[in-house]
Amino acid sequence: MSLGIETAFPVGNMSLINSFGAGISVKTILPFTPFCGFSFSGGGIKYFNKNNFGIKEKTGFFCIPVKAGISFFTRNGIYIEPQVGYSLLSSKYAEEGAFCYAANIGCAVTHHFDLSFNYETMTKNGFNLSHTGVRVAYIF
Repeated sequence: MSLGIETAFPVGNMSLINSFGAGISVKTILPFTPFCGFSFSGGGIKYFNKNNFGIKEKTGFFCIPVKAGISFFTRNGIYIEPQVGYSLLSSKYAEEGAFCYAANIGCAVTHHFDLSFNYETMTKNGFNLSHTGVRVAYIF
């Protein structure tokens, strides 16, 4: 199990409105072979809006993703991890949910420290919100 700090850098359509995101997450991996395991994660990310045309919306929106996937490990601690799940999106204007999928590439730097890079997309009715990000976590 790990507890991490996440950053999100919006790409695509999301980058037109949002400048940055930050949050926390919890992840656990249940191994079923020495180099493979089921992963489960959840957390929350706050996305901050850009200053568009001199108008700044101060609230942005909040995302609560819950994902499951499979982690594939190498002997030196490097892993890849495709995930799928559901994200609850909340702003001062609305609350909605969206299907999400992600891909993580990371490394267990030590027995208690994990560093990963990710790409995540939330999709609903043909509209996508995507970001790249970094997760720094403490492994219990």
